Amino acid sequence: MSVLIVIAMIALFFTFGYMEERKEFVDDVLLEVSGRLDWARSIEEKRQPYGFVSILDRVDALYAETTAAWKSMKWDRAVRLSIKTRKEMDRAQTLFIEAQNRARAVI
Repeated sequence: MSVLIVIAMIALFFTFGYMEERKEFVDDVLLEVSGRLDWARSIEEKRQPYGFVSILDRVDALYAETTAAWKSMKWDRAVRLSIKTRKEMDRAQTLFIEAQNRARAVI
């Protein structure tokens, strides 16, 4: 009986360690993406390149899916989704920067 309790305690310890390791990464990514989303939403509409809003909508959906996965204790899925969310936000920002560079080159 005491062996089972020890095994359960060790499993519980590893489970929380596993969760904490991923929580820090997911929290950092979500904080970064939410700040960048605020920046992207503050850009006036006439300066937004074609396709920018659709990428931001995808980022919003991935952000919501990531938080839902984390709350339902699907930690590995939340990590994968947070990586996808960051990549989509990078894509949106790259699109915006390239459009700004093209606009400057024309002037």
